[in-house]
Amino acid sequence: MAALNASDTPADGQKPACPLDIQLAWSAKVGSSVYSTPVIAQAGVGRTVLSSTFVRYIEALSGADGHELPGWPYAFSRSSFHSSPLLLDVDRDGTDELLLVSYDAELIVLGANGLPRRGWSSRLPKLRVKKRWFEGLHDVHTTPRERPGHLGLVHHDDGSPEAEGAEGDADADADADGEGGVPTADGFAADVGAHGALTPEAEASFSLFAADAADDDALSGGEAMEEDAGEEEEPRLRRWVELYEAEEAVRRADEQGQVLVDAHVLATPTLADVDGDGELDLVLAVSYFIEEESAARLARHGVVLDKGKYVAGGVVVVDPRSGGVKWSVHLDLTTEETKLRAYIYSSPAVADLDGDGAMEVAVGTSMGFVYVLAGR
Repeated sequence: MAALNASDTPADGQKPACPLDIQLAWSAKVGSSVYSTPVIAQAGVGRTVLSSTFVRYIEALSGADGHELPGWPYAFSRSSFHSSPLLLDVDRDGTDELLLVSYDAELIVLGANGLPRRGWSSRLPKLRVKKRWFEGLHDVHTTPRERPGHLGLVHHDDGSPEAEGAEGDADADADADGEGGVPTADGFAADVGAHGALTPEAEASFSLFAADAADDDALSGGEAMEEDAGEEEEPRLRRWVELYEAEEAVRRADEQGQVLVDAHVLATPTLADVDGDGELDLVLAVSYFIEEESAARLARHGVVLDKGKYVAGGVVVVDPRSGGVKWSVHLDLTTEETKLRAYIYSSPAVADLDGDGAMEVAVGTSMGFVYVLAGR
């Protein structure tokens, strides 16, 4: 980068001109707002700019001039995207496909022609949470936040992830002095510390996730979903519906005192060989919460609940080819009413942190924690 010095200042005292000639190469209008980083892919002798829009579209633009490539964009009827597309040779034919993860945690594969590959779609498991997990708890996970000078509670749907902006920062400073809406003397600050220095209450909160969640991981993908591949175009999605959306499954969970909380992906996943088997894994930071449509569907099945009581975050590692879950870890659990809620807005990072030859997964959450998980 060129630097300006006193000798570059014109004699007339006017502001010096920039020594670099920076010009706009091109710009292109796409179908919707873009919330994630575009991806650059090699396409023949040129390059392509691939972008997922917040609502509906996957766009492919010529890297040379920004013109839309033939056959694009691909339009989804309902999907939205917070994450960037990923490039992976899913079918091992020597050509990269486009791996997409939607806001609703659906994994979709698009071919080089911009059309979906049938039979490859899958969806992340829902999270089983004890229905009345919040009863009797009075800590950072459940206590409503009150803003000084404001009535009522702060909810996630008050705008955007930035809704806690400048005012939220000021409140955080007040809390540090013990005068904000969340006291520090009762163990809130004690939840935070190196090496997982959690209070007994925080440690106990991990048991609030249903014990049989591992069964969902085993049944959500892989061989169990491949058996009926010839019967329908999307057997993995059909199996997911049977596990989580069917009336029998919903009522059975309710009878067991559990709630099936929807998975959502708000950050770009990471492709890395986490377990050292020589194959790339899909590492996802997942936010679990219930939206109005899901709450209404549960009510139609006779399950009535307060959807704002269930917000969770975790990490899920998936085989991107089979759609099967290799492992998952559930990290934070809160309500919508707390100052810090368990959403995860950042991508997981994968590296060998301790030099032992095995990978670790690091992820930060909106609760103010950084978790490091063993990859195997």
